[in-house]
Amino acid sequence: MLIYSHTGMIEVKCKTISPAALFELSDTRDVHELLDVRTTSEYASAHIPGARLIPLNELNVEMYLRQHMPGTPIYVVCQAGARAAKAIEQFEQAGCGDAILVRAEHKDGLMLDFQSTTAPSACCRSCGRFRS
Repeated sequence: MLIYSHTGMIEVKCKTISPAALFELSDTRDVHELLDVRTTSEYASAHIPGARLIPLNELNVEMYLRQHMPGTPIYVVCQAGARAAKAIEQFEQAGCGDAILVRAEHKDGLMLDFQSTTAPSACCRSCGRFRS
């Protein structure tokens, strides 16, 4: 899978999930963790309910894993996927295979994907695409 960010294109070789599939999980009783690795200001402007904010530059994977129950999925989000992919790489280097990338499917980033998923009649003003 290729991810486009403001710094270029990167190839990701980790497990992924769509925003729609993540939204469906929120309606179940499946135990999971949701980690947002964007900046504090990005999180303040819009975020997925229940997401724990730890900006990528502040992420201490070893400390995070001390509180993590092995086998519990960690869904990692950012704006376009590049920072989430870097966070997942850190989890994998620490021996944790539970991290899953929530992939952005909208050209303007994940938060628009999630807003469109959670609000069925939402319109993306930048591209005019409706979700029903």
